[in-house]
Amino acid sequence: MRGVAENVNFKSKEVTLKDGNVIKYDKLIIAIGVIPFIPNIPGINLKNVTTFKTEDELLRIKDATKNLQKAVVIGAGAIGIELAQALNAVGIKTYLIDMMDHILPQLVDNDMIEEGQRLIIENERFTICELVGQGLFIGKAMGKESQKNKRRMGENSDNC
Repeated sequence: MRGVAENVNFKSKEVTLKDGNVIKYDKLIIAIGVIPFIPNIPGINLKNVTTFKTEDELLRIKDATKNLQKAVVIGAGAIGIELAQALNAVGIKTYLIDMMDHILPQLVDNDMIEEGQRLIIENERFTICELVGQGLFIGKAMGKESQKNKRRMGENSDNC
């Protein structure tokens, strides 16, 4: 069903749509829309690099992932995490990368997430250097000097 929600009655558990239809629910999930932040990375306009905001764009991504083995999701906000989880659930090895130090950077501060995140995420830092053709070059921060190694996913490292 498609529509625009105009009113939510939390007591009667009903959502009224703009067209007048009323939907009853047991649980309500409010998924607010966002405008994707497009980082300034060389190669960001390549064919296999995409963002999504609408359902149609998400369905296009779903069709494009049918024969994938690996994917990279840039952005560890709520939508990025959800997409990474969905890709992983269908057997696609998925890398989730964010420019901040932790997941959900806009929603949770470092103190709240640090302990739990350490338990589930390998503590490595990457910088995306370049998107190329079918691949992705990332730089891995090394040690306190933050030396960066550049490598294509699955290949040996070069200097960044």
